[in-house]
Amino acid sequence: MKLKNFFHNLKDKELLGLNEQLVLSMEQEADKAIAKRSIPGSVVLFLLLSISAFISDIESDIPIFYYTLLSLSILTIVIHLFLVRSLEQQTDESITRWKIKFSLIVLFSSINWSIFSSWALIQYGIEISTLEYLLFTAGIASGAASALFVWKRLAQMYLTILLIPIIIVMETQIADPDSIILGLGFALYFIFLFYQIYRSNDEYWIALLNNRKLEIQTQELTEANRIKTEFLSNMSHELRTPLNAILGYGQLLELDIKDDNQKTQVKEILNAGNHLLTMINELLDLSKIEAGKIEVTMQNCQLNNIIEECAVLIKPLAEANSIQIINNTEHGPSYFAYVDVLRFKQVMLNLLSNAIKYNCDNGSITINIEQVNSKRLRIEVSDTGQGLSQEQQERLFTRFTRLEGHKNIEGTGIGLSISKQIIELMDGAIGVESEEGKGSKFWIEVAVGSETE
Repeated sequence: MKLKNFFHNLKDKELLGLNEQLVLSMEQEADKAIAKRSIPGSVVLFLLLSISAFISDIESDIPIFYYTLLSLSILTIVIHLFLVRSLEQQTDESITRWKIKFSLIVLFSSINWSIFSSWALIQYGIEISTLEYLLFTAGIASGAASALFVWKRLAQMYLTILLIPIIIVMETQIADPDSIILGLGFALYFIFLFYQIYRSNDEYWIALLNNRKLEIQTQELTEANRIKTEFLSNMSHELRTPLNAILGYGQLLELDIKDDNQKTQVKEILNAGNHLLTMINELLDLSKIEAGKIEVTMQNCQLNNIIEECAVLIKPLAEANSIQIINNTEHGPSYFAYVDVLRFKQVMLNLLSNAIKYNCDNGSITINIEQVNSKRLRIEVSDTGQGLSQEQQERLFTRFTRLEGHKNIEGTGIGLSISKQIIELMDGAIGVESEEGKGSKFWIEVAVGSETE
């Protein structure tokens, strides 16, 4: 069938916005689907012809007729399998010829069974063995409708060749009232299957079209995301160069200026510049992670010392906000972890910085370590802030997420997202436990290391 004709018959006009490549890819998928679906049908016809020898006298009555049909059935299966295997080698120019050959061999199998079942009806009339043939025929018709509906016209021709001769024979050649009733039943069954083919065909192509459009949209989004990542990476590098110069000259000015008012103004410039540099570095980290360019260098290290270094680095910020840091790891047992030291410090400083920013006045931060099992260590950073709702916790590690009620807090909203991805690169885990009004506890789990000299 021509796929374009199908789309022109659809009521949804939006589906007509297709390019040639999309139509071609859909037709190729349909060809593969129908080729695979139709194989069992040929095998079933051969098996039914074989079974027929045991349920009737046809093999002994007319052996030449029976074995001719059986041989043709075997030949059909062989050609059918050959055509299915040759599908992958077809070009755009040869696919039309392949479809014609494939359709002919499929229709030949229906002719084979139609001749056999019609002759059996004429020869034996309505008896147990022929009723079994009719039951087989109904099953074959149902299977063909479900296997061939992708090519609607082929399915219709198959059913017509298979059922119409049987209906005509039952209505005209057999003088039996039961035959007339069976013929009407088969006619209704024929109409029902035609309707099923139409409906299934429309549903298949619409679903295939929607899947193709979704794939294209996904590819476009992936490409847009790649371009955005490259842009962020390039811009971060470009912005850092002049910003580092600004900060460098700002620090020189701070050393030279004696006037307190001017010194304060220069300090504000440096603070703003450092904050901007932090945000640029976060965007650069994010773009590297998305591009798969960030790497971790794992090594054994003493966790207590790393946490102490982080606590010392964050202490000035905590004191400026009247926040007390309680580091329970300082005098506790020594723990060794297998991590990337630099990246682990980055995550710890992010958690400690957040614990300070979102804490209450004169609050505190507590740091603990515990060994979860023989393979995992857990580091906990608890604060005495206002806590988080369940909805906030669920989206906390999503990039560019800012918490409501904290609009004056500076930041990009990607620190925790980056932290999560870094920890997962180290085969660790990160999470939060919180209750509104009772503070929050952020935890990190990392691999247990071995003691090093």
